[in-house]
Amino acid sequence: MLRLCTGGTTAEVAQALGVDEHQVVKMLIMETEQQPLIMLMHGDREVVAGSLARQMGAKRVQPCSPQIADKHSGDQFGGTSPFATRRPMPVYCECSILQLDALYINSAKRG
Repeated sequence: MLRLCTGGTTAEVAQALGVDEHQVVKMLIMETEQQPLIMLMHGDREVVAGSLARQMGAKRVQPCSPQIADKHSGDQFGGTSPFATRRPMPVYCECSILQLDALYINSAKRG
């Protein structure tokens, strides 16, 4: 089951829905030296950029600045949706997300 929820941080969304924050998936716009990418991660976890870069075979991966993330996704930073981005981007996902019986996509409200 997939459910899109808007509202705030992953912790706030989890509390509002009465679910574990681990089931709330956040979407991050990141970039290598060559391209932007989408990273899906559990709400209660952080992306380790160096580890992601090694797994991708990239020299470096880092979060995009808000302005660059807006440009690539077409959404305002802090409210990025994993659906219908302005530009096609590769999607990387923490593999344990695929093992969840239900997940909730957090699309936060900006401001």
